[in-house]
Amino acid sequence: MRGMWIRGFAVVGVVAAIGACDGRARPPTSPGAEAAAQGGPTVQVAQVEGDEFAVVALREASARAGAATRIAVVATPKEGWKINLEYPAKLKVVSAETFAVERNEYPLADAVLKDIHELRFEIPVTPGAAGPHPIELLLKFGLCDASRCVTRQATLGWTWEVGG
Repeated sequence: MRGMWIRGFAVVGVVAAIGACDGRARPPTSPGAEAAAQGGPTVQVAQVEGDEFAVVALREASARAGAATRIAVVATPKEGWKINLEYPAKLKVVSAETFAVERNEYPLADAVLKDIHELRFEIPVTPGAAGPHPIELLLKFGLCDASRCVTRQATLGWTWEVGG
């Protein structure tokens, strides 16, 4: 599984003019590597990469009908960029056939990790039936570099094979 991770992106430089993007140093990590080491979802199921960012979706190794499980969505900025903590990021469940979800939108306040180097949402889901079931999530977030801030979105979709 480690070979599937996107390379960690070092964040270089200081962004002094943008308060939401302070220049605090932190060692670079692969998307979701820190939480995976703490027992979070670990199987990468989808990835979107842009010029300024990478976003991955992770799930737990197995799921059974009727048993709660988790999905994680992790955004990391590429070199020279930082997560804009002032932007009202949110994760939206676009579709989750047969999965019970607490709600369809998760605002920035619900992120389990939110700093300039990584934005991570983890949402609980409960599969309603065994078999292959499609899921689609949409992450909207902001990024800043030394001269500007931009907004981006990533649509992540996959089919999850749920056990009985």
